[in-house]
Amino acid sequence: MLRLGQAIEVAQVTTHRLRHTLATRLLNVGMEITRIQKLLGHEHLDTTMIYARVLDATLEADYRKAMRIIEQQPTPLSVTPVPAEGWQASRNAAVNVRVHLDNSV
Repeated sequence: MLRLGQAIEVAQVTTHRLRHTLATRLLNVGMEITRIQKLLGHEHLDTTMIYARVLDATLEADYRKAMRIIEQQPTPLSVTPVPAEGWQASRNAAVNVRVHLDNSV
């Protein structure tokens, strides 16, 4: 491994570092983390999460994709607010109500 690293001018090439790189690259091209977990032979997903790092570019792409889906959803029937009769009076009454909490446990 050391000779391979020297040949490509990358310091400290180890099998462990290659596993990290593989997991990160697979995650960032869209492979599901649970499948990466199985590929790496991890019993716990937390272990896989140590190996795989989400790149900022991947996060941005996922965010933009989600926002496109949200933007394509139908809007409410009306964007005009409907006034609720007497909402202020009911709010004021609720503020003045005393609540008894049972702390006997």
